[in-house]
Amino acid sequence: MQTLGSLVDDEFVIYDDLGSTGLNDWRKEVLFEFLDQRYVSMKPTIVTSNLTREEIYQQIHPRVASRLFAKENTLIEVRDDDKRQS
Repeated sequence: MQTLGSLVDDEFVIYDDLGSTGLNDWRKEVLFEFLDQRYVSMKPTIVTSNLTREEIYQQIHPRVASRLFAKENTLIEVRDDDKRQS
């Protein structure tokens, strides 16, 4: 997890399209560790996803969702159809 350590230490990180790939147990654990360390160190992190809040709780993990939806975070939820061409 040396690579994870270098990401956690960056001053600003954007995690794009959370949930767009399959998440096995190892990926879920790495994602939680990443978000938890960013959360604890209070470093700004932007996370984008087309998943709803409920889907993140169910599909990814409640521990990940608890970090993303903590009261200390600023959330911008946009509900709109995907305008990208297939």
